[in-house]
Amino acid sequence: MSSRTQSRYIVMVGLPYPNIKSPELQEKIAYLDKNLPHSGGRSPGQAVIENLYMKAVNQSIGRAIRHRGDYACIVL
Repeated sequence: MSSRTQSRYIVMVGLPYPNIKSPELQEKIAYLDKNLPHSGGRSPGQAVIENLYMKAVNQSIGRAIRHRGDYACIVL
């Protein structure tokens, strides 16, 4: 078996927005906007949406780099 280097590349173009038409997500956003204060000009619902797509970005990176000795090229 020949030894060859296999490499992984991740190119993330844009942001993976969640489905904001989802009834569960709409209810969560409505509840948070009603019961939590707005901070920094953002609604709590908007913060939830941003956290969801940043979680998807982090998961993509995490799938490329799985342990300390692993390597990958990630372009955001």
